[in-house]
Amino acid sequence: MSANLRKRILSAVVLGTIFLVLVFFKPISLTLAFLLMAAVAVFEFHRMMNAIHKAKFEWHHVLSLSLVVVLFILSFVLGHFNNHGWMLLSLAALLFTLLRSFWFEDYNLKRAFGDLTGMIYIGVPIALLIIMAIHPEKSGGFNPHIVLIILLLIWANDICAYFVGKRFGKRKLAPKISPNKTWEGFFGGAAGSILTALILSVIYAKPIIILFGLVIAIVGPIGDLVESSLKRRSGIKDSANTIPGHGGVLDRFDAFIFSIPFVFIVWMMFWV
Repeated sequence: MSANLRKRILSAVVLGTIFLVLVFFKPISLTLAFLLMAAVAVFEFHRMMNAIHKAKFEWHHVLSLSLVVVLFILSFVLGHFNNHGWMLLSLAALLFTLLRSFWFEDYNLKRAFGDLTGMIYIGVPIALLIIMAIHPEKSGGFNPHIVLIILLLIWANDICAYFVGKRFGKRKLAPKISPNKTWEGFFGGAAGSILTALILSVIYAKPIIILFGLVIAIVGPIGDLVESSLKRRSGIKDSANTIPGHGGVLDRFDAFIFSIPFVFIVWMMFWV
């Protein structure tokens, strides 16, 4: 076993265990875990935007964006459950992202709209995921299993796509964006997520999970391609080195983040 593979396995086991403990412990720990994920992901997205616009990296930009995305998610979640006036605060957070362009001399509207895109691209899915996990009626106040279900479906899709693509892949899926992805891998990943969804639907006695599997089979790979496109445009191999041996949060959770809004729609319509 290579040293890099050992590092990948060790970091996956250690960080994965810590992450799942936080998710399953209490609603507050789940919320804090995903707020941290969002803050780091926004930092990585901002780093790619900087590379695309050939801009200098500044910590004050990163810190302010990370704080704003946390504010945006919290106000979005509170607005969903309580007074809708909180939603105004989430809109104010988005507006602040644009107004920053007038406060920093080395900033401009192009970068501001790039950061705004990142705020929505990352903040909205994480807020929706927290809502699903702590919804008072649909989730009984705390249901971390919804997070685990989505993660397992994404991982099944990724793993099956990788091995089927590596063994049988011939027809390129999107050669200009991600040359290693193939149609064979896509269908292998789809089969993996749907089969896993069937198993989980029996374990949890929730047929709706099969719909989750179908949704993730389609939109999960699109999420991968979106991030691959950003990395290709920015000339960056990995979004960051946040997770040893795995790259950044966006490298590991791109399909997860991208799939959440689509899963949320199905969940709102059919989860009982």
